[in-house]
Order: sequence, then C-alpha cells, then structure tokens
Amino acid sequence: MNNTVKLIGGIIVLALIVWGITAFTNPAGAPVSETGPIKIGFIGPLSGDAAAYGADTISAAKIAVEEINASGGINGRSIEFISEDGKCSAKDGLSAAQKLIGIDKVKFIVSSSCSGELLGYTSFAEQNKVLVLNTLGSSPKITEAGDYIFRNDPSDVDGGKQLADLVMKNYKKVAVITENTEYAQGIRGVFVDTLKKNNATVTADEVFPPESFDFRSIVLKVKATNPEAIFLNPQTPANAARLAKQIRELGMDQQLYVAYMSGPEFSASGSHAEGTLVIDAPGLSTGKGSELLSKFKATYSREPGYPYFVGATYDAVYILSQAIGNVGEDTTKAKDYLYDLPSYQGTVGTYRFDANGDLVGINYVVRKVVGQKTVEVK
Repeated sequence: MNNTVKLIGGIIVLALIVWGITAFTNPAGAPVSETGPIKIGFIGPLSGDAAAYGADTISAAKIAVEEINASGGINGRSIEFISEDGKCSAKDGLSAAQKLIGIDKVKFIVSSSCSGELLGYTSFAEQNKVLVLNTLGSSPKITEAGDYIFRNDPSDVDGGKQLADLVMKNYKKVAVITENTEYAQGIRGVFVDTLKKNNATVTADEVFPPESFDFRSIVLKVKATNPEAIFLNPQTPANAARLAKQIRELGMDQQLYVAYMSGPEFSASGSHAEGTLVIDAPGLSTGKGSELLSKFKATYSREPGYPYFVGATYDAVYILSQAIGNVGEDTTKAKDYLYDLPSYQGTVGTYRFDANGDLVGINYVVRKVVGQKTVEVK
C-alpha cells in the first residue's frame, strides 16, 4: 500500500471519528452550537408622521437588547441589532426586509410596522422562513399573513367592534372620515359593519388619500349630514389633529372618537382635541411595565407617547430571545415554540398567541383627552 492510499485512508477514518463525535454530542433535534452574535432585525416607521410610533418602539427595542447583552446574551452570544426604516409604506417595508434578509442574513425581525408596511413584506419573510413578531400592525388581514408572522398588538376585528359599541351607547347617527391606508381601512370596515348591523346610521363615510393636509371639503360634506358623532380614522396622530382642528374651525361641536391616538401629537395638539374619546390598548400597568417606563424615562429623558407599543416592542425582543435560547436559530422550531407558548408575562400583561399568530389575553381600554393628556375612563 503506497503512502497516498494510506493518507486517504487516514483522512476517511478521521472524518468518521469526527462525524461520530458530532452525532453523539448533537443528537437529532438538538440545536447545533454556533458562535458569534445573533442578528435580530427591526423594521418600523422612523421618518414621516408615523415616526411618532417608530421613535418610541426602536427606543424600547434598544433597551431590551442592551439588557439581554449585559446579562450574557442568548446562551452566551450577544444580539446584533440591525434597524431599517419602513416609512409606514408597503414599498419601503419590502425594501427594508429585502435588505435585512438578503444582505444582513437576518432570521428574526421585530417589527413595529404600520399594517400596510408589514403586509408589504410578509410574503417575502414567509418565503424565506424568517420569523416576524409585529408590535404595531392591527389590520384584520395580518391574521392570514403566514405561519411565520406573529403580533402582540390587538386586532382591529376586536378594536373596531369595541369602538362601535362605545359610540352606540350614546349616538345612532355617526360620520366616518378615513385615510386610505391598510390599517385605517381595516378598522373602518369592522366599525361601519358593526354600526349597520345594530341599526345605527352612517351619515357620511368619507375617504382621503395619504399625506393630505386640507380636509375642509370633506368636513363640509360631513357637516351637511348632521351627524351626532364623528369617528376620525387617519393613519397618524398628526392627521387626527389636523382633522379635529378643521372640524372645530368650521363650527362643528360633535363628539369626536379616534383609535390609538393617545400620544401628545394628538392629545396636546390644542383645544380642538379636548374631550375626544380614544379606544386604545392598555398602558404599562404591570410590574415589568412600570420598571420599563422608569428606565425609558431615565434613558431618553422623556415619557413615551405610546406606552403600549413601547412595552409590546420590548416584550418582542425578549420573546424572540427566549425562543432562540430554547430551540436555537432554526426558525421553524422557533415559530413552533411561539405557537406552543402557554403564556408570556410581559410589560403589557399576560398573553399568548393563537393558531394564527394573533394576540390572546389583552383587552382594549377607553381614554379621554383632558387637559391635553389622555386619561383612562370606565
């Protein structure tokens, strides 16, 4: 036997030994040990009017990442946090996802995306088996977005019904002014259907294009129908403030309702917002929530305008980290872990995910704008 044959034989034997050791130490189903940082992406509206949400949520995500890394990371591996601006648009959301998934090789995304922004990239994420946990999108369409798409933000199927029930306690003639975006149209559909099923009258159902600023022609149409109450249904709090201001300037004193617009961009925008009733997700009332709120204030020298979204995003980083810590970076195993999670005790309450990846366990609250702030009412 010549030296070449001996060498080849030795290599084969050595390979078999290494394979045997690997098979013994990493039996089927166990996560393979990896090194280096674990990448978690972030997509959210970081520019434009919707940045009112994005600024809060990315700040919360950074707090969670810093805490996890300071405590040893995920099984000794640090988190590498990579953020992209989805600009509250489907096109930019997809571009952000393509960059994170295609270039950065991210397998997990914390998303504080607007509904349309999120739905712009869910198919791409699903095709690549990238696990997305969204904290802001509430459109009913997200329920069917895919097996790898989760959210810990309540669905507008519930929010639209609860808002309609709230309005109908006192009023039967209601006007609706809606921005033509995925989120706003989603809650509008549920709200209007619920009113009609309960024999309430929708006196006007007006729609305006995104980035509109002058609503006077629409407001005059609404005024002519003489509604008892008006549901202002824009994408952003800035447009809610503009709508309320122009409604009051045109001499209308009807009761106003909005959804989610609890932050200062609306509540502190002026006297036109006073008295508006807001249907919203709850605040940070748990022990964990209070701790996060204190840390947020200390870190950024301000209070968050949208506490629920802050808490949900902070929770999302921890939930994904918990899944990775238990099953590794195999996103199929990670998604199954989330589906099987019996409950998660987070900053916004105790909740779980249903068979569609939707949130279960968090209920809406009602707030009122009083003295340029929102206060919870029963």
